[in-house]
Amino acid sequence: MDIKDKLKKFIEKRPPVVAAFGYGSGVFKQTGYNEKSLPQIDMILVVEDVRRWHKENKKINPGDYSWTGACLLPSPLVKKMSGKTHIIYQSNIQQEDGVYKYGIISKSDFLVCMTTWESFYVPGRFQKPLLPIVITPEVEVLIQNNRKCAVIAAACFLPGETSCFDLYMYVCSLSYFGDSRMYIAENPEKVRNIVTGSYDRIHEIYAPVVESCDFLKFDTEKEEQLTVDRIALSAVLESLPVTLKDYLKENVQDWKNMEEVQKGIRVYLEKVNFNESIGQTAKGLISNGLIRSVAYVIPKLQKKFNSKK
Repeated sequence: MDIKDKLKKFIEKRPPVVAAFGYGSGVFKQTGYNEKSLPQIDMILVVEDVRRWHKENKKINPGDYSWTGACLLPSPLVKKMSGKTHIIYQSNIQQEDGVYKYGIISKSDFLVCMTTWESFYVPGRFQKPLLPIVITPEVEVLIQNNRKCAVIAAACFLPGETSCFDLYMYVCSLSYFGDSRMYIAENPEKVRNIVTGSYDRIHEIYAPVVESCDFLKFDTEKEEQLTVDRIALSAVLESLPVTLKDYLKENVQDWKNMEEVQKGIRVYLEKVNFNESIGQTAKGLISNGLIRSVAYVIPKLQKKFNSKK
């Protein structure tokens, strides 16, 4: 059974969703993993009502929940628990065909996050490779617009002459600026592993986006070489999501000065990502309980330790 069929089977045993996606090293190949060391299979599920979904799912799949998760997620407290990122994960879910982890976000919160970047946790995830299992045209448009904004933001960090690889490195780096987990449990080579391990898939996703951007030009002889027109790039910064754009307007005097723009984008994302990663870790301890949380983080610590050898 291939990975898409496994995810379909998993979803079919749970209440209806608006959209569902697989992601990460358990779904896509990443450098540094082999068949014997594959991690949990990660998913994001977009649903109409988070509390109602958990109430129904608790009846069908009680094994998805720790004791604390079973008490809190189907309760009115779930809205408060979702916090700034608007998503709560259940991890270390044991199934016959593997170990799963899934995050649940409401359709309304998904729309706000993807269009404003007031929270970057979910938009950052959707800028990396995804395996759609269930999707709607509305969700597809949100994902494509989010990816174009990621290319605009990433291009601000590039020199005039660059490559697709470097562009994709920055696209995949945006969600890790300031992420507290990179200092504790994540493999420091994570971004490079994502890009090198899934380069063809990432290029397939982003090549059409690059072609739609007037400020980026493919080399006619070497298609993976890029030229960045910084003047044209400064003209499209108004297209960035509103929360980031407002921050730049308040803190960057000259939008044609890419060094200033770089600093503004980095500072904004570092602040947002740091605060959200701390909150997400705390939420995970509550929703998953101590035992499941420890089982989830130990392989990550081992991976980080091994990367330093």
